[in-house]
Amino acid sequence: MAAALAVAALAVGAPAASADEVVKKTLSFDVMVGPKDDVPCTVVADLYAPAGASAASPVPAILATNGFGGSKDDFSTLAPSYAKRGYAFLAYSGLGFGGSGCKITLDDPDYDGKAGSQLVSFLAGTKAAKDGTKIDYVKRDAPGDPRVGMIGGSYGGQNQFAVAGIDKRVDALNPQITWNDLSYSLSPNNTAFTSGVTYGYPGVVKIDWPTLFTAVGVLDGLQQAYSDQSHVGTCPNFTDEVCQALLQGASRGYLDDPGTALLRHASVASYLARIRIPTFLSQGQSDNLFDLQESVATYEALRAQGTPVKLLWRSAGHSGGSIGAAESDSGAPEKAYESRMSLEWFDHYLKGTGAAPRLDFSFLTDWLPYQGDAAPSVGSTASYPAGTERKLYLSGTGALASEAGAVQAGDASMASPGSAPASTGGGVLSSDASDAPGTFVAYATKPLESDLDLAGVASLTVRLDAPTFAGAASADPAGALVLFAKLYDVAPDGTITLPRNLVSAVRVADPSKPVSIGLPGIVHRFAKGHVLKLVLATTSATYRGSVAAGPVTVKTDPTAPGELRLPVLGAPSGPAGSGPDGTTPYPSPASAATAPVAKKAPAAARRFQRSCAGRTVRFRLRAAARLKVARVSVNGKRVRTIRRAKTLRRGLVVVRHLPRGKVRVVVTSTGKHGGTRRSVKRFAACG
Repeated sequence: MAAALAVAALAVGAPAASADEVVKKTLSFDVMVGPKDDVPCTVVADLYAPAGASAASPVPAILATNGFGGSKDDFSTLAPSYAKRGYAFLAYSGLGFGGSGCKITLDDPDYDGKAGSQLVSFLAGTKAAKDGTKIDYVKRDAPGDPRVGMIGGSYGGQNQFAVAGIDKRVDALNPQITWNDLSYSLSPNNTAFTSGVTYGYPGVVKIDWPTLFTAVGVLDGLQQAYSDQSHVGTCPNFTDEVCQALLQGASRGYLDDPGTALLRHASVASYLARIRIPTFLSQGQSDNLFDLQESVATYEALRAQGTPVKLLWRSAGHSGGSIGAAESDSGAPEKAYESRMSLEWFDHYLKGTGAAPRLDFSFLTDWLPYQGDAAPSVGSTASYPAGTERKLYLSGTGALASEAGAVQAGDASMASPGSAPASTGGGVLSSDASDAPGTFVAYATKPLESDLDLAGVASLTVRLDAPTFAGAASADPAGALVLFAKLYDVAPDGTITLPRNLVSAVRVADPSKPVSIGLPGIVHRFAKGHVLKLVLATTSATYRGSVAAGPVTVKTDPTAPGELRLPVLGAPSGPAGSGPDGTTPYPSPASAATAPVAKKAPAAARRFQRSCAGRTVRFRLRAAARLKVARVSVNGKRVRTIRRAKTLRRGLVVVRHLPRGKVRVVVTSTGKHGGTRRSVKRFAACG
């Protein structure tokens, strides 16, 4: 009798429930992580089981983990919402947080990725929780392979990449407000990019965000240390390597090589080639931690390699900008545009229902009105970019000219004080921005004759004269010239606004050469009568600037003028709310007509873009209601036999995790009254 009860405990289906009841169960798991799989950790999770789910009526699953400092409880509203809509939802606390053991490794795939992968095994029914709980009601694409997607923001957004990068069983992602390259996030250099936002010369360390993260992580670890000693050590709740990288960066003003390598190892930029499943990226327009440029870097790399990818720039980010349930509603996802897009994403890619989501680019405007759901104020284009480049030219000592022929020669001077910062803006909380006289130069347009709408990433090229910093490239980067670029909106009454509180930091390796600067991504209307003002400052209260002092001159010359390139948005191509998901359509510029390819992409990469397909193929069966059986073969080997009437009636056969290389997939279907039909697809599968 005891043996029978023990066996029963290992195969638990969804508990009996009423039609709309969701059953929640808290579980804990033993996982092994680390490069050698020799570090034991405990993970706590909440499992939300939908009504009616069983081995006979399986459902797809959603796996989710928290943002930095959060826990599984962050999904207490979203998880039951998804469960009521036919998903099993497993929300767990990431390592180092919310009752889960071990230390913070910043979403390193060897730690956080492996922990999440073992929870995928639980959803597959092949791993038991500590109390012996197993489940058998999650749909499977193959034995041990559950139908599962992932959702979550910030730290929980990058965690999705960490898991999917090592576990091919994950089927769809929705990473929100997360990073591409963490070395850029915490110590950006908006010049000298080698790819995406990854740079070749050291960046400029942020003061506020790393300090806040360290305090939150340590406090969380201390609170848990009484019951779990895995958080205790020289650096409470952080691995020693993480602490060393953060402390070294704070003391010197830039990350050293080991620190940079550590942060990049924990970044999707280092393993983007392994992300081949449908990915819905959502980034915050109010975010000076993980800025819009990071989402563009991830989007363009995924799109270039053929990964299905959708990009949304929403209002809310780490720096504020929330418009509440008008943007995302966890309790009723269909009521707000972003949460509705997420639900439709998973419904299609996990359930196989609904039309295929548009792989487009959407962005929230500040100037289109809405009531309730903010969708009508969201612009949408077929792909990124949405704006067409328009050039303005630095002229004289303070003007932005619209024509190169109007540029006048002139030198604008400022000083790098090499001491206490004199500029504000771009920080965690404060949205006020100011610049002390003598530490910045500014170039402004005339009052605008019409509205100027921007949507995208602006860029700047300037010529400098900074003799004090000329030899910094071969010396300590701490002494190199550091600049901060920003775009101000100046109203007719003189009120100055820094849109979304965004600043671009630059460490200049060689000021004797023209310097190209990526400005913060922006969606903003500079209204008629307003002035657009470009500012270059030498200090910032939220960054560790240069330790050296010296004069800096911005030089303008009609033969080689400095250029400010703006992503200008055209007029809507249809009425407000007439686009997909109730958005407002905008025309795509010619530059966005085809998938971007990196300028230095090798020939093999270009061939891959043209001919390489993912490792999933779909067949739509004809006369599905009259079928008796369907058999799936890959390269001549039988891999699946479908006999369930419900599955056949749906008429959709999805074959996943195909082998790499040339693939021939055959589906042979047999009718209830005899007769067979063969469907064949041949392609090159990659991933």
